[in-house]
Amino acid sequence: MQAELLNPTRQRLLEAAFRVCSERGLHAATTREIAHSIQTAAGNTARASVEIKSVEQAANQAAAAIGEIGGWTARLSARAQDLEAKVTNFFNRVRAA
Repeated sequence: MQAELLNPTRQRLLEAAFRVCSERGLHAATTREIAHSIQTAAGNTARASVEIKSVEQAANQAAAAIGEIGGWTARLSARAQDLEAKVTNFFNRVRAA
């Protein structure tokens, strides 16, 4: 008779133990998935950081090139004005002669 009373109790204890083990396994799996996701996100963040630095370097190089072009344009404009003045002076002397 006692064995019959113990069997349902024993069964309930085994079921409860099984649920706890299952939940722990689920928690462990979830924790592993979260850790993997964090590692993936960290890797993606590092790659994005490298790409951002690359874009920044390209932008700085482009800005430097634009600055050089601006300088060349200013020098070319000054030389063109100088040439225009010399040509005007030349024709004025030719007309005067």
